[in-house]
Amino acid sequence: MIQALGNGFGDFNRMPYVELQGDDRTGDVAGGEWIFINGREWKNIKQVLIFYFYL
Repeated sequence: MIQALGNGFGDFNRMPYVELQGDDRTGDVAGGEWIFINGREWKNIKQVLIFYFYL
């Protein structure tokens, strides 16, 4: 599981081949947050579910 809480940012080049770039809990980062998925490893990725919480 990729999540900023607990520093679970993942890894682009190793399992799970998904990486969260940063954690902006303030909303002050103009570029927001990005999730990178390594498309070369689709055969090793079973599913991708993206959840978000917005106030």
